Amino acid sequence: MNMNCIRIMELVSNSEAFEIFLVYFILAIAPHLMNNATKAISYFCLNHNKYAAIKKKKVDELCDKLKGINIMQQFAEHSRMSRQLSIAKRNYNKAVIDDKFRELKFRLGIALVFYIIMVVIICWILYNYYGMAILIFPKTWFWPFNRVLSFPAVSDTAEEEDVNREESALALEIHILKLLQGRKHICQLYSYGTCFGLNFMIISLLGKSLWELQTETPDGRFSISTCLRIGVQSLHALKALHSVGYVHRDVKTDNLTIGYGELEERRIYLIDFGLAKRYTDENGNVRHPRRKPGFRGTSTYASIRAHKQEELGRVDDLWSWLYTMMEMATGRLPWNDLKKEKLLEAKITFGVEDICKILPIEFEEIVLHLLSLTFYDCPNYDFINRMIQNAFKRLGFCRSDPYDWQIAADGKQSELNTKSEMNRDEEKQLLS
Repeated sequence: MNMNCIRIMELVSNSEAFEIFLVYFILAIAPHLMNNATKAISYFCLNHNKYAAIKKKKVDELCDKLKGINIMQQFAEHSRMSRQLSIAKRNYNKAVIDDKFRELKFRLGIALVFYIIMVVIICWILYNYYGMAILIFPKTWFWPFNRVLSFPAVSDTAEEEDVNREESALALEIHILKLLQGRKHICQLYSYGTCFGLNFMIISLLGKSLWELQTETPDGRFSISTCLRIGVQSLHALKALHSVGYVHRDVKTDNLTIGYGELEERRIYLIDFGLAKRYTDENGNVRHPRRKPGFRGTSTYASIRAHKQEELGRVDDLWSWLYTMMEMATGRLPWNDLKKEKLLEAKITFGVEDICKILPIEFEEIVLHLLSLTFYDCPNYDFINRMIQNAFKRLGFCRSDPYDWQIAADGKQSELNTKSEMNRDEEKQLLS
């Protein structure tokens, strides 16, 4: 055994020696402890630095990852914001366009309302102060911006009659009105043209049609006195039309009107020349009739030749004029309820005696005269007028008598010619 250890064991029992033992023991093991502690501290420091470096590296890697995630998040956020921004821009542009379109529609609406108000005011002024009416006819839906002052040329050849009938109807109307300006029983043409794809013409304002006036009477017909005076004036109108080389081909109560106002309510006007046809050539000679030109006119008032689809002449206008007189005198024609296929037979079998049961006996001579005429013949307007005047005198009628539409509904006579400037001389001219 080591001597030092024996010595220590011997001294352990001694209390004084115990303290010495502790000091000695501490001094003996202190170098080992210090050495081990130094090693431990050194090892700990080394490992700590190593762990710190690893930790730092991991932290750096983690930071890098976090930065990458951050960048990606920022990029995603940027992309999302970009999309949202583009959507917002589109919505904004759309909203701006919608606002502008809404504003445009509002302005157009205001302009349209203003335009309509102005048109109504102008029409009211023309209607009440100048006795004028505005008639507007659409030209075509395909040329909405055409403002050219032009109309289709009126066809002079029989074969071209039915070409572009709708477009040329107004042109024909204007052409005939221009030829007839200044005639007593033709309305005045003030202006015509094309604006915004619409053809228009401005004519003098007229009153109601004879058909409207007839339906307003208590028994739905006119008196013989009124019928005879209407017959004289409408005969003058047809004579004027025939004198410029045209036939009407649609004479009826719908196309005969009175003038507007008290000054003109005793004057008869012939209107609607849309179906008119030129029957003479450039030299004034009667053209040769076509073989089968087709039906023209209104079946109720059409002549027998019209039902046979033959070319219509001046005499056919007078047959329609005669049927119109019969309807005004009775309120209806004998064949009103018949179908179109049976009208021809009914008119053929309706003889002179039947006509004279409706109209004065003087019309027998008129009917016989019409039966003697062909397509080429010119009617004797003076003879027809003279027969009507004879019937008027025989029946004791007076030219200044009121027309049926001038008599009030209660049977009292309205004030006639008291406010009117039409004197008896003018009345004689209308009925002469």
